[in-house]
Amino acid sequence: MISRRLIRIKVLQTFYSYRLEGCKSVSEAEKQLFESIDRVYGLFFYLTSLLIEIFDFARWKLEQGKYKLLPTEEDLNPNTKFIDNQIIQQLKENLQYNEGIKKIAYKWNDEADRELVKRLYEQIKKSDFYKEYMANEQRSYQEDKKMLLFIIEKILLYNEDINDNLEEKSIFWADSVDYGWVVLHKVISKYSIGDDMRKSLFVKFRSDEDSIFARELLTKSLMRQAQYIQILEDHIANWDISRLAQTDIIILVLALHEILYFEEVPVKVTMDEYIEIAKHYSTAKSPAFINGILDKIVKKFREENLITKTGKGLIE
Repeated sequence: MISRRLIRIKVLQTFYSYRLEGCKSVSEAEKQLFESIDRVYGLFFYLTSLLIEIFDFARWKLEQGKYKLLPTEEDLNPNTKFIDNQIIQQLKENLQYNEGIKKIAYKWNDEADRELVKRLYEQIKKSDFYKEYMANEQRSYQEDKKMLLFIIEKILLYNEDINDNLEEKSIFWADSVDYGWVVLHKVISKYSIGDDMRKSLFVKFRSDEDSIFARELLTKSLMRQAQYIQILEDHIANWDISRLAQTDIIILVLALHEILYFEEVPVKVTMDEYIEIAKHYSTAKSPAFINGILDKIVKKFREENLITKTGKGLIE
């Protein structure tokens, strides 16, 4: 499922586009937001297909070895433990995966893609983990799972070659690739030998509440942005708000809206989330600046009894 943090990031990006006149109306911005979330959903299946492609390439390599002019005994009777991975087979048969991958315009089939798959496979083969796995004659579902988790953790996650390849296909995927691998890691971790092709792999939203959260965070904060900017101007001493980074303004506007209108989200959670987002999407000084401004405004809001939080543990 798509996390609340990623939802906040997608809202931030859509809000930024709106302020730069990339969207002509709030309704168009809302449409753009959900399209960007759909792209994250599609990316999950595309990354899953890359993992499968690596195993398909490995199978092809073993088959090619049999047709050498002078094949060795190993070429003729290869160790198929890696390519017979049971979870890869489950993924290939999964109905949701097969429906999801049909909607992706890209396939791992051009020259650059094939070269990337080859490099990733060679990198896996060079690892001590792979060598130990292949040397162990015992085959088990858990060992197959450990192999896949190793590949994701040590080979695919944070891989710059993969990131560059995906960025050339779609700039909208750039900031979601690592998240996609983390989700796939969780999916594989939860797979069991009895799971059939109907197993659910990934849902966009944990519940309808997350979809509502995304929609209202964007649309309501856009409609009230003038009000929030006035609040910011009143609390930023000796600063012209026009001199602030656009990203900082948007982060502060979203945080203010969330603090005031999302009763189920603790103030501390909201502040921590946007400070963390600022570390990745704004300047080096932005997290401390945003923290200081929000602290000041929240104190004033509380004095005026403007903050209402409901539920156990949601006061702070």
